[in-house]
Amino acid sequence: MLKKIRIFIAPAITLLALYIIFKNLDILSVLDIVKNSNKPVLIFSTIIALILFTTLLSLRLKETMSILGCNLRFKEAMNIYLAILPASKLSPANTGDFIRSYYFKDKVLPSIVAGGVFFERIIDVLIISIMAMISGILLWLKLPFLLGGVGILLTLIFFFVLKKGFFLKNDGSRGKSKLAEKLFNISVVFNASLKNKKGLIKILLYTVLSWSATMLYIKFIFYALGNSVSLLHITAFQPVVSYASLIPTISGVGVRESAMLFFYGDIASGPIILSAGLIFSFFNIAIWPLTGLPFMHKIIKNI
Repeated sequence: MLKKIRIFIAPAITLLALYIIFKNLDILSVLDIVKNSNKPVLIFSTIIALILFTTLLSLRLKETMSILGCNLRFKEAMNIYLAILPASKLSPANTGDFIRSYYFKDKVLPSIVAGGVFFERIIDVLIISIMAMISGILLWLKLPFLLGGVGILLTLIFFFVLKKGFFLKNDGSRGKSKLAEKLFNISVVFNASLKNKKGLIKILLYTVLSWSATMLYIKFIFYALGNSVSLLHITAFQPVVSYASLIPTISGVGVRESAMLFFYGDIASGPIILSAGLIFSFFNIAIWPLTGLPFMHKIIKNI
């Protein structure tokens, strides 16, 4: 029942957020800004972003699975990553994670693969939190500094819990709870990564590079729209925007733009911020996922 409700919650929140945004901003001015943008810069930066994101995150998937004892060639890892993209970006029900888990079912338990997905997301939160905190310090911005610090603290606490395995303790009269089982699955990946420090360093490196590429892409989007927002402001604000994007929506659409309007409000006009947010969202829900459709078709035929 809860899964069925989630399927409707994400589109509802997305539509509500977009309704509130467009109720307060003139959509014609947004269209005019996009129409008069620097198209060559937008197209070139989008192509580069597409290549970098796909390459770096495929390499990260390869290393995560290697830690779990499943060695992949880069081409296979990239095919799998592209195959799960459409479902991951457009489905509110984590269909992409299901496809990934089911594909590896003969090599690694699906629940462990799902733990690997969650492990990657925790690494994402850690990296963007460090970005926000450092940028907040350099710009003397309290909110990015505080939220970044909280993000770092929470991820470190989570890692400590996984390392110590408190959730494995039970009274012996009954099996572990579903939550304890999920934590155990995540801990398998985490503890395996501690034993394979070279693999962990590579995962951290690919994550840093992929998020750095994201920040640069947003910088070029603003530049193409005629507003030169500093990269330091983007690395301070965009991680916090990414926190907001964790709210159940269709690939963060609506919530992302609302958060960007709040944080970038003092350094760019509302229509330009909204245009930048919508272009980035269009990349996430259309351009990037569409590249994975042929691969998704092949993978589904084989599982």
